[in-house]
Amino acid sequence: MWYMFRTKATKGVACLLVLSMMTGCGLNPFDQGGNGEPREAMLYESTGEGEETEVIETAKVVRGTFEDPGFQNGELVYLDKESATLDADNAIFLEHKVTLGQEVKKGDVITTYYVDYDAVNLVEHKAAAESAEESFRATLNSKRADIAEQENRIRLMPNGSEKEIAKARLGKTRLDLEQFQKTEKTVKETRKRYEDFLKETEQSKVRAPVSGYIVELDTETIEGDLVNAGTQMAAISQKKDFIITIPNEGGLGGINLRYNMEVSIGLGKSMNELDTRIRGRIISAPNFLEKSTTPDLYIEPIDPPADANWDSTIFVEFQRLKMDDVLLVPYDAVSVEQDSYLVENNKYFVTLLKDGIKRKRYIVSDRSNSDYYRVVDGLDEGDEVVVN
Repeated sequence: MWYMFRTKATKGVACLLVLSMMTGCGLNPFDQGGNGEPREAMLYESTGEGEETEVIETAKVVRGTFEDPGFQNGELVYLDKESATLDADNAIFLEHKVTLGQEVKKGDVITTYYVDYDAVNLVEHKAAAESAEESFRATLNSKRADIAEQENRIRLMPNGSEKEIAKARLGKTRLDLEQFQKTEKTVKETRKRYEDFLKETEQSKVRAPVSGYIVELDTETIEGDLVNAGTQMAAISQKKDFIITIPNEGGLGGINLRYNMEVSIGLGKSMNELDTRIRGRIISAPNFLEKSTTPDLYIEPIDPPADANWDSTIFVEFQRLKMDDVLLVPYDAVSVEQDSYLVENNKYFVTLLKDGIKRKRYIVSDRSNSDYYRVVDGLDEGDEVVVN
């Protein structure tokens, strides 16, 4: 809690002491700093002459819990997504027929393209199909004619061992025909390859494999680009199964995050304009101290409302650090003497108010948040400081 403190000061009589000036003007023999400089110096003291009242806002140094909250932007990762891929060789991209976030139905056109084919290759495909079909038909007719001739010959033969041998030979020929007819599948596959190749020479389409929403869309490919077979053009999800990820690009280094730790998920335009707050928990427990080798952070929402707008910006809030039973001084009570070269050499100080006297007091602090500095050395619990 901050307080209002009233003291009396004399206009023009206050004697300003700077630590680096060792003159006889009110040098206060308090604790010395680590570099031999005095830690504290009197800023002014009332003389009682020509007095006027000065209003000073003060606060107490307290012992309490230091918390360092933070937030990172999150991204949705859908676990129920299906890929819409372009599977043709030598495909030339034309355009997407959908946009990111659009709802589609199974079979809807996602992307159009055409195939840059070699005319010689097309002729070869056609020749192979026709040759396979012609060869199959000729062999099939020949085997059928052979069977018909054997059947006629057997009918004219008298009963006896010679006729039985002919029947056995006929059975073998029929079995051979049955096995040969199975090769028709290969002939049809050759024809289908040719027909597919022929279709690919015309404008072709990538279609949605399932109904849902476009959650990923290839935006790097432009009209006229050659696309490799198997390239994903889009990903479709029903948006029912997802988690949140925070890409670890160095901003999470040194943060004490752990598996199953609860976090707060905010949805809205900014941290100050959130439409929805949702509980979440960390479902991965990486070591965030090694920035170069860490994976991303994954978070699972807990009982999200059905009407949550996941298309808005996602903010994940968490406690980066929590320290109990430490000395705290209000953030607005601390001033900084900036070093010209190194931030590590900056000096922190407060204005200590004691017995109606304001003194400059250097402190040691290793961390701060928006409300407090944590005091390592230089102040005691209950000390009263001026709030800037």
